[in-house]
Amino acid sequence: MIGLSLSVVKILGSGAVIAAGGLLGYSMAGQLDQELLEMNRFESLLLSLRAEISYALLPLPKALRKCGDRVGGMVGQAFQSVGIRTGPASRMTPEEALSQVLDDFSGKMPQYQVALIKDLFRNLGTSGHKEQVAYIDAVLDSAKSQKRFLEDSYRKKAKVYRYLGVLGATCVVIVLL
Repeated sequence: MIGLSLSVVKILGSGAVIAAGGLLGYSMAGQLDQELLEMNRFESLLLSLRAEISYALLPLPKALRKCGDRVGGMVGQAFQSVGIRTGPASRMTPEEALSQVLDDFSGKMPQYQVALIKDLFRNLGTSGHKEQVAYIDAVLDSAKSQKRFLEDSYRKKAKVYRYLGVLGATCVVIVLL
C-alpha cells in the first residue's frame, strides 16, 4: 500500500517538474515572440507616420501622438510620449523629448531599435515634409532588413527554448527517479 502511494507521488512530482520546465521554455519563447511583435509594430508605426506626414500634412507632435496611439505597444507608447512632450507649448525639440522618453524606457527596448529611433528623430522636424518622408523611408528599410535578419534567428531560438524546457525537465525527472 505504501509502495502504491509512493509511486503515485513520484508520478505527480514528475508531471509537475515536466510542466514547470515546459512553462519555462514557453515563457522564454514568448519573450522572443513579443520582440517580433514589437518589430512589426515599429514598421507599422513608421508606415503610419509616413502617411500622416506626407498625405495628411499633420504637424509632427500630432502625427506622433496619433500614430503611437494607433499602433500601441511599447514603441507606440514611446512615440506617443514624444508627441505629447514636443510642440510649441513645451518648447522641446523631438530629439530632446526622445532622450527623456528613452530614459523612461531604458532597457525595455532592443538596442538596434533605440538606435534607429534616435537616428530617425535626429532629422524629424528639422526639414520639410518631403525630406522627412524620405528619411522615414530610409529608416523603414533599415528596420525591415533588421527584422529579416532577426526573425529567422528568433523563431529558431524560440523552438529550441520550447524543446529545451520540456526535455530538460524530463532529464531532471529521469535523474531523480
